[in-house]
Formats: sequence, structure tokens, C-alpha cells
Amino acid sequence: MAQKKIKKTTSAAGNSLRSAGAVRAARAPKTSSKVPRPSTVLLTSLPEKEPRPVAWYVTLVLAALLFSASTYFALKGTPTGWEYTLFMAVNGWAENWYRLFVIITFFGGTWMAVISVGLFCLAGLYRLALRLALTSLGAYGAAYLAKHFIGRARPLELFDGVHARIAETGMGFPSGHATFITVLTVTLLPYLPKTVRWIVAATAIGAVSLSRVYLGVHLPLDIVGGIAIGAAAVAFIHILPKKLQRILRIN
Repeated sequence: MAQKKIKKTTSAAGNSLRSAGAVRAARAPKTSSKVPRPSTVLLTSLPEKEPRPVAWYVTLVLAALLFSASTYFALKGTPTGWEYTLFMAVNGWAENWYRLFVIITFFGGTWMAVISVGLFCLAGLYRLALRLALTSLGAYGAAYLAKHFIGRARPLELFDGVHARIAETGMGFPSGHATFITVLTVTLLPYLPKTVRWIVAATAIGAVSLSRVYLGVHLPLDIVGGIAIGAAAVAFIHILPKKLQRILRIN
């Protein structure tokens, strides 16, 4: 009998505790397990586009001004003054430089553009390869149009005493080789070590430019015009809207 009374007492106490817990749970405020959504005010207050570096806008403007100035003087026809003097000085260098400058001038040619894009693809740098390909095509297109509309002949057709060491056809202004080597080096600029990037770029552009003058196929203003187009093409690619860059896969 004593055991039965103890069991009844224990079960009654358990029931009272459960009922008290249920009452407290009912009185407690209800909480939702859902994660609250972010405020629409915060979403609309965020900028839609990231600010682009001012340097690319400055580069584009300076390149346009440089190209305009070189075009103005190129339209005058036969070079005089500093351009003629500089061309004759470089073009008159000894024949010992011939082999070296023939090798150097290759790095500004069309085949070098194809090889560069292919090497970047093999290295798995597909976006860089596509960016270089699109920039090169745009720059070559601009240079081709400039050659057609400006119509400045090559040095051999403009005056006597030119050492034409290789054969080239078409108009002279602007230089396609100077255009591409500028596109290549400026595109690769962010990938080079900060301590040497400008030295490498200046050396590459300067060497190819000198080779074109030494070989007798371009005047100094042709080089300036080509460098301006190359720099403008790279800057233009960088200031495209970010959404368009993502679509083209060049971001």
C-alpha cells in the first residue's frame, strides 16, 4: 500500500510539472525561425557600379590628343625639321644592327599577336587572351582606317636617301607594329612586377619603334600615331561598363 501511494504521488507531481511547463510555453512570446530579409533601403543605397580608375580615362584623353597632334602634322605630307633629322639619324646607323632589329621588329607584328594569344590560352589565362585579342583587333582596325583616310606614304616614297632594308606595302601612318607592341605591353602592365613594369614597357615599345625607323619603313610620327592608338585601345577596353565586360568575359 505504501508503494502504491508513492507511485501515485510521483505521477501527480510529474503531471503538475508538465502542465506548468505548458502554461509557461503558451504565455511566452512566439518567435519566428525564419531569417529576416535585408532591408530594401540598404539594397537600393548600394552603388550599382564600382568606380573605375581615373588613370584609364586620363590615358584615353592623352592618347586621343597625341594622335590628333601627330595626325595634324602627318597630313602636311613630306616630313621636315626634327622628324626628318631624327629619321635620317636612326636610319643611317651601321648595317651591323640589321639582324638584331629584324628580330626585334617581329615582336610588333601580326604573328606575334597570334602567338601571344595562343600562349595565354595554353597557360590557362583565357580572359587575358580574349582581352588581348579583342584589344588588338580594335587597335588594328583603327590603324587600318587611319592609314586609309590619312594616306601618308612610307619614307622611301617621300624623299631620297632612305635605307629601305625590308619591303613593306601600304601607307605609313600610323605604324601597325608600334600599335600592337603598345597594346601588348600596356595590357600586360598589371601582371608585371611594380619595380620593373614601366622599364619593361618603355624598353619593348622603344626597341620595336627604333627597329621600324632603322629598317626604313616608318617615320617618327608614324610611330607616335601607332603608340597613341594602342594606348587608347587598351584604355577603352578598361572603361567599358562592368556588365559588358562580364558578358564579353574580359573582366
